[in-house]
Amino acid sequence: MADRPIGRQKNIGGSGGGVHRGGSAGTGGPVGGSFGSGSGGGMKRSGGSGGGSLLKLIIIVAILLLGGGGGIGSYLLGGSSDSGYSGGASDYSSQGQSSGSSFAGFYSASSDNSAWSCGNNTGKLNTDVYDGIRESYTKLRGGGNDKNVILVYMCGTDLESRNGMATRDMQEMAAATLSDNVRVIVYTGGCSAWKNNIVSSRVNQIYEIKNGGMSVVESDMGSKVMTDPATLSEFIKYVAANYPADRYDLILWDHGGGSKSGYG
Repeated sequence: MADRPIGRQKNIGGSGGGVHRGGSAGTGGPVGGSFGSGSGGGMKRSGGSGGGSLLKLIIIVAILLLGGGGGIGSYLLGGSSDSGYSGGASDYSSQGQSSGSSFAGFYSASSDNSAWSCGNNTGKLNTDVYDGIRESYTKLRGGGNDKNVILVYMCGTDLESRNGMATRDMQEMAAATLSDNVRVIVYTGGCSAWKNNIVSSRVNQIYEIKNGGMSVVESDMGSKVMTDPATLSEFIKYVAANYPADRYDLILWDHGGGSKSGYG
Protein backbone atom coordinates (compact mmCIF):
# COMPACT_ATOMS: atom_id res chain seq x y z
CA MET A 1 0.00 0.00 0.00
CA ALA A 2 2.86 2.34 0.81
CA ASP A 3 4.21 2.12 -2.74
CA ARG A 4 0.95 3.16 -4.39
CA PRO A 5 0.67 6.64 -5.95
CA ILE A 6 -0.92 9.26 -3.76
CA GLY A 7 -3.87 9.60 -6.12
CA ARG A 8 -4.82 5.94 -5.65
CA GLN A 9 -5.13 6.02 -1.84
CA LYS A 10 -8.68 5.95 -0.50
CA ASN A 11 -9.68 7.20 2.93
CA ILE A 12 -12.92 5.41 3.77
CA GLY A 13 -14.50 5.80 7.18
CA GLY A 14 -17.42 4.04 8.78
CA SER A 15 -18.80 0.58 8.26
CA GLY A 16 -20.56 1.09 4.93
CA GLY A 17 -21.31 3.44 2.07
CA GLY A 18 -18.61 2.23 -0.29
CA VAL A 19 -19.07 0.66 -3.71
CA HIS A 20 -17.73 -2.88 -3.44
CA ARG A 21 -16.57 -5.26 -6.07
CA GLY A 22 -16.48 -8.99 -5.31
CA GLY A 23 -14.85 -9.83 -1.98
CA SER A 24 -14.70 -6.33 -0.56
CA ALA A 25 -17.83 -6.65 1.55
CA GLY A 26 -19.25 -9.59 3.45
CA THR A 27 -18.27 -13.03 2.22
CA GLY A 28 -18.12 -12.38 -1.51
CA GLY A 29 -15.64 -14.13 -3.77
CA PRO A 30 -12.61 -12.75 -5.60
CA VAL A 31 -12.69 -9.92 -8.13
CA GLY A 32 -14.59 -11.04 -11.20
CA GLY A 33 -16.67 -13.59 -9.26
CA SER A 34 -20.08 -13.23 -7.67
CA PHE A 35 -20.92 -10.05 -5.84
CA GLY A 36 -20.90 -10.07 -2.07
CA SER A 37 -24.00 -9.92 0.10
CA GLY A 38 -22.57 -8.68 3.42
CA SER A 39 -23.88 -6.08 5.77
CA GLY A 40 -22.10 -3.13 4.19
CA GLY A 41 -24.12 -0.37 2.57
CA GLY A 42 -22.34 -0.72 -0.75
CA MET A 43 -23.83 -1.18 -4.24
CA LYS A 44 -24.43 -4.90 -4.80
CA ARG A 45 -26.13 -6.78 -7.59
CA SER A 46 -27.61 -9.37 -5.20
CA GLY A 47 -29.27 -9.24 -1.82
CA GLY A 48 -31.94 -6.60 -2.52
CA SER A 49 -35.43 -7.62 -3.56
CA GLY A 50 -37.45 -4.40 -3.41
CA GLY A 51 -36.60 -3.05 -6.87
CA GLY A 52 -36.89 -6.44 -8.55
CA SER A 53 -40.29 -7.17 -6.97
CA LEU A 54 -41.64 -3.79 -8.05
CA LEU A 55 -40.42 -4.34 -11.62
CA LYS A 56 -42.03 -7.79 -11.73
CA LEU A 57 -45.29 -6.34 -10.38
CA ILE A 58 -45.32 -3.71 -13.13
CA ILE A 59 -44.65 -6.36 -15.77
CA ILE A 60 -47.43 -8.61 -14.40
CA VAL A 61 -49.95 -5.75 -14.52
CA ALA A 62 -48.86 -4.85 -18.08
CA ILE A 63 -49.20 -8.44 -19.25
CA LEU A 64 -52.64 -8.81 -17.67
CA LEU A 65 -53.86 -5.56 -19.21
CA LEU A 66 -52.45 -6.28 -22.67
CA GLY A 67 -53.23 -9.99 -22.72
CA GLY A 68 -49.63 -11.16 -22.99
CA GLY A 69 -48.81 -14.72 -23.97
CA GLY A 70 -47.01 -17.36 -22.00
CA GLY A 71 -43.69 -17.19 -23.85
CA ILE A 72 -42.62 -13.62 -23.17
CA GLY A 73 -44.52 -13.56 -19.85
CA SER A 74 -42.67 -16.52 -18.39
CA TYR A 75 -39.38 -15.10 -19.60
CA LEU A 76 -39.90 -11.67 -18.06
CA LEU A 77 -41.15 -13.17 -14.80
CA GLY A 78 -38.11 -15.30 -14.27
CA GLY A 79 -38.91 -18.37 -16.35
CA SER A 80 -36.58 -19.99 -18.84
CA SER A 81 -36.24 -18.09 -22.12
CA ASP A 82 -36.17 -21.40 -23.99
CA SER A 83 -39.35 -22.86 -22.50
CA GLY A 84 -41.56 -21.58 -25.29
CA TYR A 85 -39.54 -23.41 -27.95
CA SER A 86 -38.59 -26.61 -26.14
CA GLY A 87 -40.58 -28.76 -28.52
CA GLY A 88 -38.55 -28.06 -31.64
CA ALA A 89 -39.54 -26.62 -35.01
CA SER A 90 -43.24 -27.45 -34.79
CA ASP A 91 -43.64 -25.63 -31.47
CA TYR A 92 -41.72 -22.65 -32.83
CA SER A 93 -44.13 -22.47 -35.76
CA SER A 94 -47.21 -22.60 -33.55
CA GLN A 95 -45.72 -19.99 -31.23
CA GLY A 96 -45.22 -17.67 -34.18
CA GLN A 97 -48.78 -18.19 -35.38
CA SER A 98 -50.13 -17.46 -31.91
CA SER A 99 -48.10 -14.27 -31.71
CA GLY A 100 -49.23 -13.20 -35.16
CA SER A 101 -52.92 -13.73 -34.50
CA SER A 102 -52.69 -11.87 -31.20
CA PHE A 103 -50.97 -8.98 -32.96
CA ALA A 104 -53.61 -8.91 -35.68
CA GLY A 105 -56.38 -8.88 -33.11
CA PHE A 106 -54.82 -6.01 -31.21
CA TYR A 107 -54.60 -3.82 -34.34
CA SER A 108 -57.72 -5.02 -36.14
CA ALA A 109 -60.20 -2.50 -37.48
CA SER A 110 -63.30 -1.88 -35.42
CA SER A 111 -66.52 0.01 -35.88
CA ASP A 112 -65.35 2.51 -33.26
CA ASN A 113 -62.37 3.62 -35.34
CA SER A 114 -63.32 5.06 -38.73
CA ALA A 115 -59.66 5.54 -39.69
CA TRP A 116 -59.37 1.81 -40.32
CA SER A 117 -62.49 1.55 -42.45
CA CYS A 118 -61.77 4.14 -45.13
CA GLY A 119 -61.95 3.19 -48.80
CA ASN A 120 -59.13 2.54 -51.24
CA ASN A 121 -56.79 5.43 -51.92
CA THR A 122 -57.68 5.75 -55.59
CA GLY A 123 -59.06 8.52 -57.70
CA LYS A 124 -59.20 10.14 -61.10
CA LEU A 125 -56.34 12.36 -62.24
CA ASN A 126 -57.36 15.99 -62.62
CA THR A 127 -56.17 17.10 -66.05
CA ASP A 128 -57.98 20.44 -66.10
CA VAL A 129 -55.98 23.46 -67.25
CA TYR A 130 -56.76 26.62 -65.34
CA ASP A 131 -57.53 29.91 -67.06
CA GLY A 132 -54.65 32.36 -67.27
CA ILE A 133 -51.88 29.77 -67.36
CA ARG A 134 -49.05 30.52 -69.79
CA GLU A 135 -48.81 28.71 -73.08
CA SER A 136 -46.75 25.56 -73.05
CA TYR A 137 -43.22 25.86 -74.37
CA THR A 138 -43.43 22.38 -75.86
CA LYS A 139 -45.51 21.85 -78.98
CA LEU A 140 -45.62 18.18 -79.93
CA ARG A 141 -46.59 17.15 -83.44
CA GLY A 142 -47.08 13.47 -82.67
CA GLY A 143 -46.99 10.56 -85.08
CA GLY A 144 -43.26 10.01 -84.54
CA ASN A 145 -42.39 13.35 -86.16
CA ASP A 146 -41.18 15.18 -83.06
CA LYS A 147 -37.50 16.05 -82.72
CA ASN A 148 -35.95 15.67 -79.29
CA VAL A 149 -32.62 17.06 -78.02
CA ILE A 150 -31.15 15.81 -74.74
CA LEU A 151 -28.75 18.25 -73.08
CA VAL A 152 -26.24 16.75 -70.64
CA TYR A 153 -24.47 19.34 -68.50
CA MET A 154 -21.59 17.15 -67.33
CA CYS A 155 -19.63 18.60 -64.42
CA GLY A 156 -17.06 15.83 -63.98
CA THR A 157 -15.50 16.64 -60.57
CA ASP A 158 -14.13 13.76 -58.51
CA LEU A 159 -16.81 11.41 -59.82
CA GLU A 160 -14.79 11.34 -63.04
CA SER A 161 -11.25 12.09 -61.88
CA ARG A 162 -11.31 9.35 -59.25
CA ASN A 163 -13.70 6.76 -60.65
CA GLY A 164 -14.26 7.55 -64.35
CA MET A 165 -18.03 7.57 -63.91
CA ALA A 166 -18.61 10.28 -66.53
CA THR A 167 -16.54 8.39 -69.10
CA ARG A 168 -18.57 5.23 -68.47
CA ASP A 169 -21.82 7.15 -68.84
CA MET A 170 -20.66 8.65 -72.14
CA GLN A 171 -19.80 5.15 -73.32
CA GLU A 172 -23.33 4.06 -72.47
CA MET A 173 -24.75 7.02 -74.41
CA ALA A 174 -22.62 6.11 -77.40
CA ALA A 175 -23.79 2.49 -77.25
CA ALA A 176 -27.47 3.48 -77.25
CA THR A 177 -29.53 3.05 -80.40
CA LEU A 178 -31.11 6.40 -81.23
CA SER A 179 -33.49 7.41 -83.96
CA ASP A 180 -32.69 10.24 -86.33
CA ASN A 181 -35.09 12.44 -84.35
CA VAL A 182 -33.06 12.20 -81.12
CA ARG A 183 -29.78 14.00 -80.50
CA VAL A 184 -27.56 13.98 -77.39
CA ILE A 185 -25.45 17.11 -76.76
CA VAL A 186 -22.95 17.06 -73.88
CA TYR A 187 -21.23 20.04 -72.25
CA THR A 188 -18.06 18.95 -70.40
CA GLY A 189 -16.02 20.71 -67.73
CA GLY A 190 -15.29 20.94 -64.03
CA CYS A 191 -12.83 18.05 -63.88
CA SER A 192 -9.10 18.00 -63.15
CA ALA A 193 -8.48 14.80 -65.14
CA TRP A 194 -10.80 12.87 -67.43
CA LYS A 195 -10.40 9.11 -67.69
CA ASN A 196 -10.31 9.18 -71.49
CA ASN A 197 -8.09 10.70 -74.18
CA ILE A 198 -10.85 12.75 -75.83
CA VAL A 199 -12.28 15.26 -73.35
CA SER A 200 -10.11 18.21 -72.32
CA SER A 201 -9.49 18.99 -68.65
CA ARG A 202 -8.14 22.42 -69.58
CA VAL A 203 -11.22 24.00 -71.22
CA ASN A 204 -14.95 23.35 -71.41
CA GLN A 205 -16.22 21.67 -74.57
CA ILE A 206 -19.42 20.59 -76.34
CA TYR A 207 -19.84 17.15 -77.91
CA GLU A 208 -22.53 15.28 -79.78
CA ILE A 209 -22.76 11.59 -78.96
CA LYS A 210 -24.35 9.17 -81.40
CA ASN A 211 -23.91 5.86 -83.19
CA GLY A 212 -21.08 4.52 -81.07
CA GLY A 213 -18.92 7.67 -80.95
CA MET A 214 -18.68 11.27 -79.94
CA SER A 215 -17.75 14.21 -82.11
CA VAL A 216 -16.55 17.56 -80.85
CA VAL A 217 -18.86 20.47 -81.69
CA GLU A 218 -17.04 23.19 -79.76
CA SER A 219 -13.44 22.40 -78.79
CA ASP A 220 -12.90 25.47 -76.61
CA MET A 221 -15.69 27.13 -74.67
CA GLY A 222 -13.21 28.72 -72.27
CA SER A 223 -12.27 27.70 -68.76
CA LYS A 224 -15.56 28.58 -67.07
CA VAL A 225 -16.91 27.61 -63.68
CA MET A 226 -19.53 24.91 -64.09
CA THR A 227 -21.42 26.00 -60.95
CA ASP A 228 -21.93 29.50 -62.38
CA PRO A 229 -25.55 29.82 -63.59
CA ALA A 230 -24.27 31.88 -66.54
CA THR A 231 -22.29 28.88 -67.82
CA LEU A 232 -25.36 26.67 -67.78
CA SER A 233 -27.47 29.39 -69.36
CA GLU A 234 -24.93 29.79 -72.17
CA PHE A 235 -25.10 26.06 -72.93
CA ILE A 236 -28.90 26.04 -73.04
CA LYS A 237 -29.02 29.04 -75.37
CA TYR A 238 -26.34 27.53 -77.60
CA VAL A 239 -28.30 24.29 -78.06
CA ALA A 240 -31.60 26.11 -78.63
CA ALA A 241 -29.99 28.24 -81.36
CA ASN A 242 -28.14 25.41 -83.11
CA TYR A 243 -30.41 22.40 -82.60
CA PRO A 244 -34.05 23.33 -83.18
CA ALA A 245 -36.39 20.70 -81.74
CA ASP A 246 -39.90 20.08 -80.49
CA ARG A 247 -38.70 18.97 -77.07
CA TYR A 248 -35.60 19.57 -74.94
CA ASP A 249 -34.53 17.54 -71.91
CA LEU A 250 -31.83 18.86 -69.56
CA ILE A 251 -29.74 16.54 -67.35
CA LEU A 252 -27.51 18.06 -64.66
CA TRP A 253 -24.75 15.49 -64.20
CA ASP A 254 -22.75 15.63 -60.92
CA HIS A 255 -23.14 15.74 -57.14
CA GLY A 256 -26.36 17.39 -56.05
CA GLY A 257 -28.42 18.01 -52.94
CA GLY A 258 -31.45 19.82 -54.28
CA SER A 259 -32.50 23.26 -53.16
CA LYS A 260 -30.87 22.84 -49.72
CA SER A 261 -27.25 22.12 -50.59
CA GLY A 262 -27.14 22.91 -54.28
CA TYR A 263 -25.53 21.23 -57.27
CA GLY A 264 -21.98 20.68 -58.46
